[in-house]
Amino acid sequence: MSDNSNNNNNDVETSIHPVRKMIVDTMLGDDILSALHSEYEDQPAIFAMVPAPENAEYPYSVIGSFTSNTHRDTKTSRGRIIDVDIHSYAAAGGNPNVVDTIAQRVQKLFHKPEDGLEVDGNLVLLSLVEGPYNLTREPSTDVYHFVNAVQLWLESEEEEEEPEQGD
Repeated sequence: MSDNSNNNNNDVETSIHPVRKMIVDTMLGDDILSALHSEYEDQPAIFAMVPAPENAEYPYSVIGSFTSNTHRDTKTSRGRIIDVDIHSYAAAGGNPNVVDTIAQRVQKLFHKPEDGLEVDGNLVLLSLVEGPYNLTREPSTDVYHFVNAVQLWLESEEEEEEPEQGD
């Protein structure tokens, strides 16, 4: 991502928090999930930060703000617990099952994944997902909106970077 006006995906800048980069990379690395998204600049429309670009077409996913980012240090290691929401959107009037399928796939990728996850050299000890929750507003809406609440327990024996500010 060479231009900060678009927060898309494969070449996520180093200024993007490593947790966001891991989430985007994991989502992009899943062929099933990638195929469910529209394309944006020749890549699946999975965005590292809100808001999505105005010209992005549905369906797409956006990594939301950190809802919690707390220390989980022990005598022998340093750690964090990070809560972040992954939002998925599709145009109303289309098939609402598309956004539900995206949200279900996100849940499968991040809830206790068999292959484990790693964030910038830090082991993810536990990854839990609540949802997906349907946040579509009825009866008049132009967008289907689902959200998955992801909680990541990270641990590192090394000095960790400062938490993302503003989230």
